[in-house]
Amino acid sequence: MKKKICISVWVLFFIFFLVLLVNFISNEVMINKYNKHVYEFNKLSFLGFTQPYISSFNKGDILYRKGEYEMAIAQYDDALNKWPTKDAECDIRVNKSLAMLKLIDVTVNNKDDVDPIIDQLLLVEEVLTEKGCANADMESGHDEEAQLLFNEIEEYIEYYADIKDTFSFYGNKYLYDSRGNQRQLSGNDFEFSFIEVADEKGTELAGAQEAISYNEADGFITLTTITYKVADAGTHYYYVHEIPGNNPMIQYAEEDYIVQVDLTVSYNGRTLDAEITLYAADPIATQIRFANFLIINDDQNSGGGGGDNNDNNNNDNNNNNDNSNNNENDNGDQEQDDQGNPNEGQEEEEPVDPIEQQLQDYMNQANEERNDTLNYDQTYDSHYYNGDIW
Repeated sequence: MKKKICISVWVLFFIFFLVLLVNFISNEVMINKYNKHVYEFNKLSFLGFTQPYISSFNKGDILYRKGEYEMAIAQYDDALNKWPTKDAECDIRVNKSLAMLKLIDVTVNNKDDVDPIIDQLLLVEEVLTEKGCANADMESGHDEEAQLLFNEIEEYIEYYADIKDTFSFYGNKYLYDSRGNQRQLSGNDFEFSFIEVADEKGTELAGAQEAISYNEADGFITLTTITYKVADAGTHYYYVHEIPGNNPMIQYAEEDYIVQVDLTVSYNGRTLDAEITLYAADPIATQIRFANFLIINDDQNSGGGGGDNNDNNNNDNNNNNDNSNNNENDNGDQEQDDQGNPNEGQEEEEPVDPIEQQLQDYMNQANEERNDTLNYDQTYDSHYYNGDIW
């Protein structure tokens, strides 16, 4: 009897060992094909009943490689429900997270696209932090790969948050002559100040950094660009004005503006919502604009002054002298014409307006001296996590 029992035990053990061996061999065959980019399921995966999560895990990996990310996520979820080991669970969560990342449309056409992207990235982070595979402190998760992926997703969230929370402040510059005609600018003609203040009255704020900018040739002004953080939530005020130059021919703009920016934390806690209010002397002003005027006096308009009687006497004398002189010089002029007048056929030069010439000289000098124009140009090195699929 005991002998029969022993034989039965050995037979059962042999069968169990044979099943495990067949499962191992079939799984190795599947893995070898996988490594050769041949993604086929293990048809004998049901034999791996001692570790039921492996079959779903492997199916998820194959579906991922085929680009069927939603189906892959379903298999990873199935694997998580089949009592994986601690280490295997983190591997499954990393692969599920990678599949979720593939489904996120990261196209940003405007700031309204940012929060939906961040929402999806936060869901991926939840997958990684569950069961402690990764931690929000960005360093103490018990799985290195999970923590690495979590940290990189945090960088992406910051990148997209910066897109939404970056604001550029603009203005326009105009130059008019005394007749109300708009004059052409050449770029970097005038200087402007943008600085944070304590309130809407323009009270000075200690430690505030002034941003200096210049107009472009079309009058457009990029006053400054600011990237806010969630910690900056609250109300901010900025004082904007033109810095007067030293050209006596120009009446510089006296407009002053206060820009109020109200920042509130958005629903996801990672970005800001902003409301901007403009204060100006003109209560209906909707944009920041500065207008300068050329100063032209009456003497410069008329080309000089004098009395009427003196003008008449001078004209009479000039006419008499002209007539007598012209008669005497006719023969001489004819002889010179016969010899060839060196000025003949040349167009007379147009008179130069001294006002325009002085203005142009000032503009040229301004362009040479003001090369430190404020610009904002920041690019980001964007790439997704290239982790392996286990």
